[in-house]
Amino acid sequence: MSSYQFPPIESPDDLPFCLYETNGRLIYGTKEELYEMEENALLGVLPKIENGLLNRLQQSSSRDGVRETFMGNQRNGFQQTVGGWTTKVIENLVDRVKNAVSSTVPYSSWLSSAGQIINKAHFDITNVFAKSEEGLYDSIMQTSSTLNWLTNWARCIAVHNSGRRIAICQNNDYIRIFSCDSDRLPITLKHQYQQNVTDMAWKPFDRMVLAVACTHTVLIWRLDKQNLNIRPSVNCADVIEMSSLAPITQCLWDSVFNQALFIVSASSSCLQVLDTSNGESELVRSWSGGRIRHVWISPDGSKIAVAYDENIISVYDRHSWHEERWKKFKGLCVAAAWTPLSDVFFFATCNEPYIRGIHFVKKLQNMEND
Repeated sequence: MSSYQFPPIESPDDLPFCLYETNGRLIYGTKEELYEMEENALLGVLPKIENGLLNRLQQSSSRDGVRETFMGNQRNGFQQTVGGWTTKVIENLVDRVKNAVSSTVPYSSWLSSAGQIINKAHFDITNVFAKSEEGLYDSIMQTSSTLNWLTNWARCIAVHNSGRRIAICQNNDYIRIFSCDSDRLPITLKHQYQQNVTDMAWKPFDRMVLAVACTHTVLIWRLDKQNLNIRPSVNCADVIEMSSLAPITQCLWDSVFNQALFIVSASSSCLQVLDTSNGESELVRSWSGGRIRHVWISPDGSKIAVAYDENIISVYDRHSWHEERWKKFKGLCVAAAWTPLSDVFFFATCNEPYIRGIHFVKKLQNMEND
């Protein structure tokens, strides 16, 4: 294992604005230096994605608001009761029934008490779900590679391996797909089950298939080449329910079997392998260790690096499932990447100003035969 120290920072005011990799080099700089770099002709084909642009693409009115505007008060009492049930759940229904009979029914006081009990039960149930949702959010934010996942205007980004398409998910779970070297408006993906998006992954060598990981489900979007200028129908997405793994925090396509998708959950110490052709899934061995924080598959598909929540990093050989383990770091692994040749695994941990590199040496064929 080798260590590479970060470039020194001269003063507290001169903080790096970004850190990225280009042509095998790690680059950092100030905001002004970043803007100067953007003028480089080599970056001219890349779309400039900003929060303001995404906000302008957002629709200004919701379906519920439009419905209320046109329907107004033309509905009768029964229609308002049904509307209260469908839009505001149980408390509106109880209030409407209670108000409708309070002046005519002698048991109005009993009904009022019953309504209060129902409202309290509804409040308690809502609190239970709210606490459960908060727990999911906490798990996601602890494992997500996105800083401040819950409030960040960009929840996750996926770049196709061809470099021609970039998918970005907003914090309202709308996904915009930008094409490089094109002035065309981005494609918009939205589905009723596309909630709390945590990760996205393009299928290798296929610019038409995008996997989207949500807390309870996985969506496989299959775009139509003939209708790239319009918003794809929800029928273009296969929905795979995986509530037992909630929260799902990562999805990765297998480069060896192109129909297999690896699913990572913050509540599990195992990997779930999903066959996207039929929706079936199974666990990949019950590895010892804590819960999985993040997974990185080498470009050639021969190795899988797994970061656990106990300051442990394991690398598994796909051919023999032999495990190599590193531990006793000062902090959790927060970022990592494989080299294009799959021979070095770089990673960084909390509380350490270093990038560590694990070098893997391939055995010669004649040595293996001895």
